[in-house]
Amino acid sequence: MNELRGGWTRANFSYTYPQALQGNSIISALGIAGLPGPPKNGLGGVPVFYMGNLLGGATNQYGHPRVEGNGVWELGDNLTWIRGRFTSKFGFDFRRLNYTDQITFLNGDEYGDYTISGVYTCSGAEISKYPDACATAQLLQGDVDYAEQAQNGPTGKPYGCHYSGFAQTEWKVRRDLTVTAGLRYEVNTPFQDATNQLGNFDYKVPGGELVVNPGENISPAWRESVGNTPFVLASSVGLGPGLRYTYWDNIQPRLGVA
Repeated sequence: MNELRGGWTRANFSYTYPQALQGNSIISALGIAGLPGPPKNGLGGVPVFYMGNLLGGATNQYGHPRVEGNGVWELGDNLTWIRGRFTSKFGFDFRRLNYTDQITFLNGDEYGDYTISGVYTCSGAEISKYPDACATAQLLQGDVDYAEQAQNGPTGKPYGCHYSGFAQTEWKVRRDLTVTAGLRYEVNTPFQDATNQLGNFDYKVPGGELVVNPGENISPAWRESVGNTPFVLASSVGLGPGLRYTYWDNIQPRLGVA
């Protein structure tokens, strides 16, 4: 008896809001300068303020728009062969997994996160008594306790393939004794990225080095932030586009007696 199966699964999630596309005009009206501009993924966003109890809370997808998606293609075949006291099974399975997600740090994405407590306008006792008023007064003066700002890349589109196969035989030695032997083999390839934004760090090299793919768009801000840490191509250290070694020894034997 042969059983052939195929399937496709897709899930899409979108967290956005109309005001997100007004991010540039909002920071211009507030007089916030020096930001890198709207996100490269085109979703926009707004600055996030933490002001006493008046504004703020944990940064979430509603402060920073997010569109996600994931999918799986699957094809598998199983063959069962029964002959006398032996029942044998053979099969394989192939899966292609992919997802789409923005490259994000959550805190400080593009337009920044700003914390305003009122420490520049009020004493500690006054902040405890009037936290919202003190924070608002500090905002009107244009002072912040601290700010975070991150520069993100375009939306990433990673994908990878999983392969597996198995063979198993069940032998009914007697009415009260069954012996089963089997073998399974799997290969899960490293994920690659259709937008070529992967990076890896090789800690075995003294001082470390950053491994990237040919043609990768390396942000000048990234180069500046890592100082003298060198960038090397994956091919020069024996790596493929997934920037990881493929594990080829995933052999899973089994033996059972019942």
